[in-house]
This record gives sequence, C-alpha cells and structure tokens, in this order.
Amino acid sequence: MDEAQDTNQVVLGLLQRQPCQIVYVGDRYQQIYEWRGAVNAMEQLVGCDEASLTQSFRFGTPIARAASLVLNMLGEKQTLRGNPEVDSSVAIESTPTRAILARTNAALIVELLGAVRSRKRPFIVGGTGELARLLTDAAELKKGHPSTAPELFGFRNWQEVADFADTEEGEGIRTHRPQGERTRMGISQIGEGFRESRGRWEAGFQ
Repeated sequence: MDEAQDTNQVVLGLLQRQPCQIVYVGDRYQQIYEWRGAVNAMEQLVGCDEASLTQSFRFGTPIARAASLVLNMLGEKQTLRGNPEVDSSVAIESTPTRAILARTNAALIVELLGAVRSRKRPFIVGGTGELARLLTDAAELKKGHPSTAPELFGFRNWQEVADFADTEEGEGIRTHRPQGERTRMGISQIGEGFRESRGRWEAGFQ
C-alpha cells in the first residue's frame, strides 16, 4: 500500500486481516490529510521489518542538509542524503517572503483581503477556477439573479444565502459564503482583488 501515512482505518483494518505478505510504503512525516480523518499507518505498525529510503534524487546536498535539520527536530534519527549531481542551494533572502496554504475558499479570501488592505501584492497559485466561479455567482445573487452553482442553487438572492448560513442546517455553506459579509469590502471588490492577484501570477509565468 502506497502513501500509507494517509490511509484510513477501514483500509488499514482490511489489510491487517489478509493472510499474505503486505508491504506498506509511506513517510510518517508527510501526512497531510489528517484533517479529513486519515490515519498514519506508519505510526501504527509494530513488529514489522523496516527499510528506509534516505537517498533523494530530486535535490542536492544543501537541501538535504536543511531538510535533515527539520526532521531532526521532529525526532528523526536518520539523515537525508541528496543527489550530489544535482546543483541546489538554500538561500536566505533579505526581503521576507510569506507563503500561506489555504484549505478552504473562505481562508483564501481572508488572506487575500488582508494582503490587499496592507497594500501588498498577493499571488494565488492553483485551484482558482472554483473560487472564481463562486465569486461570480455570489455577485449575481447580490444583483438578485439566481445562481446555477451547486453550492448556491435554489437561493433567489444573497440575503437568503446569508440567512441560511446562520442557521444550524446551513453550517455546510458557511465556508462558501465569501467573507464580504463579515468585512466592509463588497463581493465585487473581493472579486477584483482576486482577479488582479491571479492575473499577476499568470502574467509572471506566461
């Protein structure tokens, strides 16, 4: 089983009941789906033969050295080795850079608004199509035009969305409700800031 650090209890239970040899492949330090219920099989397996792949062919020694320092702080005793034929470096820039990982559209919009208000130039990478569609549909609802988006289907205007999101039944739609309802910035301004930030990123890589 590959990516064993992000499996689930059902799959793990089924595998452990099989009367055959099972090979688990994974990295206990690369679990990223615990938030949705994934379990780290690499932490639960006991009494198994273990072999470690400490050689990476993707980057050189400087990056491997820096990664080993981080892994050491997490309790890892082994040292990661880089590819000596790959030229890589770890640089400390004089200008601070901040990268933010947003799991939800709501979190992304909050960070986007904060950057725009601080007169910073945010750049959005990947997965922006859904957010652009939601912002467009929200703007249409603001004008009183019904939306065809699955998340907003059935609402006749934006006030209905806001009222429903504040109820117990509407908990699931709260993450889709643009943060314009909680700020002084309107949805159109959020959309404009989003398009500008996405445009800057795409322009820089064309």
